Amino acid sequence: ADVPMVDLLRDAATIQEAYTTEDEIIFRMPGCLDQLLGPIIRGDFIGILAPQKRGKSFWVDLFSMSAMFQGRKVLILDFELVKLQKARRLWGHLQGRPRTEKQVSIPGFSNTGEIVFQERVLPGIRTDLQAIEEFQKGVRRTSQGGSVRFLNFPTFGTTMRDVRARIRALRVIEGWEPDLIVFDSLDYVEPENKRQEARDQLHEVWGHARGLAQELNCAVLSPSHTGRQTSKGEGTDADVSGDIRKLWKVTKSVLLNQTTVEKQWGIMRVSSGTNRDEATTDDQVVVLQHLGINRPYLDSRWLSQVRSDLVYRPKG
Repeated sequence: ADVPMVDLLRDAATIQEAYTTEDEIIFRMPGCLDQLLGPIIRGDFIGILAPQKRGKSFWVDLFSMSAMFQGRKVLILDFELVKLQKARRLWGHLQGRPRTEKQVSIPGFSNTGEIVFQERVLPGIRTDLQAIEEFQKGVRRTSQGGSVRFLNFPTFGTTMRDVRARIRALRVIEGWEPDLIVFDSLDYVEPENKRQEARDQLHEVWGHARGLAQELNCAVLSPSHTGRQTSKGEGTDADVSGDIRKLWKVTKSVLLNQTTVEKQWGIMRVSSGTNRDEATTDDQVVVLQHLGINRPYLDSRWLSQVRSDLVYRPKG
């Protein structure tokens, strides 16, 4: 009786709201990524898929920072790094600087779609307390009330019941409710029923995460490994490790494709198998990045608009 019901042929106001409201949009990704994925909306479950050591955690940070600068509250649940490691990763992304001063080669797109490199000397991150507090104050002024908080959990032993309890405590004690919950990664969360087969355990955990997005009216994001990849760096969502049923819950998939050469030059090709309310596209987005300064995104263009021999082009 508590579940609202809509009469398709009588409830005109709901139909109007479905086409005109902007309230369900949480944030948008920068550049061509927005065109590829569409807006991130409440109830979305985003899966970032890539092989091991392909920079998935950097992309977790990218989604988190994008939401924060659009006035949204982000909660990152980290199961891999300890507190100080995660703090360095996030602060480095926010600053876009190396730990110490050094010369770096920053990739960018020319007007004609070529990839050009600019040599720059970047100062290191300032670690004195006053400088940190001043920078934090400046970001608070520009983030429209957005924020990023993170919690570090043990790699094994945490269940979705534990996660729900921490989120409930934040809401009750502090009145703080996240618009985006990031699991890095859901594959480390343990199921309540450990008597199931391993594949069924993953199915349960990912299903609860999708339910969490619907229950809290927020978005949920998690990276996951793909099990196989060709020598040209082409992975698909069918290659996801563990259990393909995980992806039944995902509303937007982000596939990170990269050859060895592309990785060397700071080039990532991004594709997606899902885009709600619109047709999917076979085109990929070429993203320029520099992980040495914790920046997984510097600029982006559609692959069809890029003119560079450094970028791999799938045949067919």
